[in-house]
Amino acid sequence: MNRLQFTVYTSTVPQRLTKVFGLAADGTLTKTTAASMSAGTAQRAAAASLTELADRLDRLTSAQAVGWGIGASELATVVAQDADTGTDPTRVSRTRRNFVYPKGPGILMLDHDGIPEGGLDRDGLRLRLIDACPVLAMAPMLWRPSASAGLVAPDGRGLTGLFRHRIYIPVQDASLIPEAGKRLVTLLWAAGKGWHEVGSAGQALARTLVDSSVWQPERLDFAAPPILTDGIRRPIATALVYGDPTALFDLSGIVTTAADDKDAAKRRRESRDAIKQQCKLQRET
Repeated sequence: MNRLQFTVYTSTVPQRLTKVFGLAADGTLTKTTAASMSAGTAQRAAAASLTELADRLDRLTSAQAVGWGIGASELATVVAQDADTGTDPTRVSRTRRNFVYPKGPGILMLDHDGIPEGGLDRDGLRLRLIDACPVLAMAPMLWRPSASAGLVAPDGRGLTGLFRHRIYIPVQDASLIPEAGKRLVTLLWAAGKGWHEVGSAGQALARTLVDSSVWQPERLDFAAPPILTDGIRRPIATALVYGDPTALFDLSGIVTTAADDKDAAKRRRESRDAIKQQCKLQRET
């Protein structure tokens, strides 16, 4: 049986990793962001299907997060980086040295945080990904809303739209994720699905439909349900599976051509040039 390998982290310092949402006195949304884990445990886990994976993610506690890489030990104590001796596999820091993508079944996570011209629903996001990378039409996918998506006030007011998404793709060989991710980003840029934003220091920040910074085996995915206070609800939080929940996708099918590379570079350059003046003004500010 193909089992999708990943890691469940349980934090002891701090004791909460998930986001907390509440209401201010004027009825606006307040947020306490997820904390950075500095001590706890890393437990290797596995799921036989996307359906089982969805159940595992739904059962995460507020002190837990997942990572899509795995360590050498089934259970390890997570310590600060300077306390990691490097000789005991049961006592590790959460670094690239200690966590790798499995050379076998695992999960490619796609994180979508919005687009400049508005919001995409889950089907719209999937169709745009397939438009840029047609082979993804054959990929099984587990959709879940991001923790901050789809929040509703007690009086029925929508506080956040359902426009931030996580997509989980079960893959045959998770060790291919970093390179496949780079190729996917190239295809997105070549298809006109990339843009630049002006950073607070005036830098041009490259963006696409998916966050290209998440494909690191030691990185945390804050997939646990958020803590909701003041009567806030999250009515559309049920996961959705596209395709066969037991199938595995071959990442080697995500390929780029010389033409893709050329088109992507051209669109990146044009996008960066379009905000050059805005970046200059922000730097001066």
